[in-house]
Amino acid sequence: MTRQAIRSTDDNEANREPRLHRESPGAVDELAARRASMVAEAGEEEACPWRDLQPGGTNLRLEDFLTFILGRLGNAGQRVITARYLEPFDVTVTEWRMLAALAAFAPMSFGKLVEVSSSDKALVSRTLRRLAERGLAVAEQDPANARKVVCAITEEGRALYRKILPVAQQRQAELLGVLSEDERVALYRILHKLDRVLEPDRPRHARTSST
Repeated sequence: MTRQAIRSTDDNEANREPRLHRESPGAVDELAARRASMVAEAGEEEACPWRDLQPGGTNLRLEDFLTFILGRLGNAGQRVITARYLEPFDVTVTEWRMLAALAAFAPMSFGKLVEVSSSDKALVSRTLRRLAERGLAVAEQDPANARKVVCAITEEGRALYRKILPVAQQRQAELLGVLSEDERVALYRILHKLDRVLEPDRPRHARTSST
């Protein structure tokens, strides 16, 4: 593994509802409280501005924008859920995503890692460098192509990934548990439909093993 190689990339390129565990900290308690509140208000349907959508979207306020809502949810999810369960492992959200990508697809080129992580090259390069400094990942020049950098996860990195994964899966299941089974299926299909509309040419990777 060479730090120079990493730096060069900047230039060269179940039908059952999951239960909330009582011993789970902070975020889980908040989710449980929110779910209880939602159940109590089940008979009250919030007015949906998307129901009678005007051709020019003139009835939409900023807070009604799909991109605004998704962005807000993404930020809240990272802050309330992901960052909290990663803290004991001394891993950032970006480092976790990169580690998970490497665990699933490595060895892979730097360009492929950028594509899979849906991040920009500079962020991927910085994150990969931090992982390499901790001995969790490696990035080396391809002997057959000096312009190509091959990225991989180390045994230490995979061991850390396997420690974090069950915690991550549990927190995600708890969040999804706020929704009914029908709601989960509908949301999954809707999100993937929007993904195909927004990025029709992006390769879709087959589901991989969790480990």
